[in-house]
Amino acid sequence: MKKKNENRENMYSAFYADSYAEISTYDESKIEMFQKIQKDLGIDEIPEGVSNYMAYFLDHIYENDTADVLVRMMNVGDDGYGFDYDIDVFFTEFEEGDWFDDNEEHEIMEETYGEEGYNLYQIVTKNFQHNFRDMAPFSNGLSYDCSESIE
Repeated sequence: MKKKNENRENMYSAFYADSYAEISTYDESKIEMFQKIQKDLGIDEIPEGVSNYMAYFLDHIYENDTADVLVRMMNVGDDGYGFDYDIDVFFTEFEEGDWFDDNEEHEIMEETYGEEGYNLYQIVTKNFQHNFRDMAPFSNGLSYDCSESIE
């Protein structure tokens, strides 16, 4: 039995693992996505007793620090898996940007749309911290920065 782990629990929460508790409720598109993940993780066969594929794959990603699959889980780039997730679970800080001259127009823009910079996110697996960012106030989509060893 796996011991409780806050980082693993955050992954379950962010990817709504509880909503995948019963295989019989998966629609065709979810089954296809899970098959892609299974292949990308190099898993030949899922054990018969597994009833929650999302939790099973997240456990595998966590234990094996599988950054490439994690990046696809986050739908970064064109080859994401298409699963919904709650990015706010992984929010760590806002990094201010200063891309424009400070003038009245810039102040009005920030008052209207928010401060410019990056929202930074971290997902921690067994041995690595995986870093992502999203530009604010106008997002170009989530991007993957790097994975750093935490050992």
